[in-house]
Amino acid sequence: MIDQTENCIVDFTCSIDLSDIGNRTFHAARMRIIDSIGVAIAACDAPTISALINIPFSSGGNTGARIWKTGAFTSLGHAALINGTMVRYLDMSDAYTQISTAHPSDNIAALIALAEANGNSFGDLVLAIIISYEIQCRFCDVVPFHQNGWDQAIIGAPAAAMGASKLLNLRQEQARDALAISITANLPTYQTRQGQLSMWKNIAGPNGGRLGIEAGILALSGITGPQNSFEGQNGMWNLALGEKFKVPIPTDFHNHVFAVEQTDIKIFPIRNACQLPVVLATEMRSKLNKKSISSITIWTEKHSFGAPHKETSFWRPKTREGADHSLPFCIAVALLDGNITQKTFEEKRFLDKDIHELIDKISIEFDPIFSRMAPSIRSCRLKVIDENGVLHELERIWHADDPARIADDETTNQKFLKNATCHFSRKQALNILANLTEIKHTTPAKKLIDIIALE
Repeated sequence: MIDQTENCIVDFTCSIDLSDIGNRTFHAARMRIIDSIGVAIAACDAPTISALINIPFSSGGNTGARIWKTGAFTSLGHAALINGTMVRYLDMSDAYTQISTAHPSDNIAALIALAEANGNSFGDLVLAIIISYEIQCRFCDVVPFHQNGWDQAIIGAPAAAMGASKLLNLRQEQARDALAISITANLPTYQTRQGQLSMWKNIAGPNGGRLGIEAGILALSGITGPQNSFEGQNGMWNLALGEKFKVPIPTDFHNHVFAVEQTDIKIFPIRNACQLPVVLATEMRSKLNKKSISSITIWTEKHSFGAPHKETSFWRPKTREGADHSLPFCIAVALLDGNITQKTFEEKRFLDKDIHELIDKISIEFDPIFSRMAPSIRSCRLKVIDENGVLHELERIWHADDPARIADDETTNQKFLKNATCHFSRKQALNILANLTEIKHTTPAKKLIDIIALE
């Protein structure tokens, strides 16, 4: 039996090279690296990061890869986990939502760690990231992982394994082994994102990146993986999903639009599905007397909020991880404060009385048209009635290619500077941005960590 899904993924990974990548795609990957490093800098002092850095029995010395926050060397896996969680912690890294949702930048730090240790160039790294994004996002186009109870690292780990295979220059059979190991050893459940959300919510995706590069290293060392990891009797399709899916992995790269060009770059440090509603709330705020709001109705879609809105934690989040996924909290704090920033969560605004009082005036309705268009098209209608019975209403639709979702260079650069100045002076942040923008294809990938130099 030949596993056609395995073959498709491995053929793509082994056949593509930098000559297949146009300037537009390469630049899109660079901007997502810049975006990821920016949000990581802003998160470097988070308690989750400190906890991961202080894990006992992690290796030191001068081999492996560096922790971005400290510059200290540690094992590849530990560096991938810490740095990846820095990228993911604020929930401000990029996102991709179709049938399933992914944060493909969860794998960027893992691939940077491997490229640093393996001596790859920046161009090699960019190609590996493009491969990882393409595989993860094309699965999200057609495979309903979340609806079947699986978390996004179920395909994030195999995507990272294929990026790692490219960095390690694995032969085709070795790449297949890496893919099979990453699949059969990694079936994460969606319970990660149910109920009162924990620290693990922001670690799960980067952990998939860690497992992926480790699968590549195992294959490089001669470890073979099980056959038919997708299409076997107990492979992913049959065991995890109950049916086989045809994933649109490209075979012809001419004029192909790669997934790395299509991900949403976030404005606020909150769940991707909350971005548009919060934009409407901040725009409406100037027309309202916040103390005289009688009721708020959010018309949205079921794909993102159909299940969460039934949970108590959605209406009364008690953790930072839960608050950035709570649509009622996000709308309430946007109306009261006019913005949502890292400080919003550091000050635990989600526990404040004025927030709870406004949340109690919120109701959520599911528009059938919005739900049919979701998730590729984002839609929201916000209705606020004041104590005098005056209705204030805003509605907007964001298509997949809306500039508000796929930010231009100026928007992404300003976001980077805002995040980087959480740790650096503006002059230092501008210098870092300039160096990241100018790094050449042939420059060693380890230069990225030299440029950041957090400590």
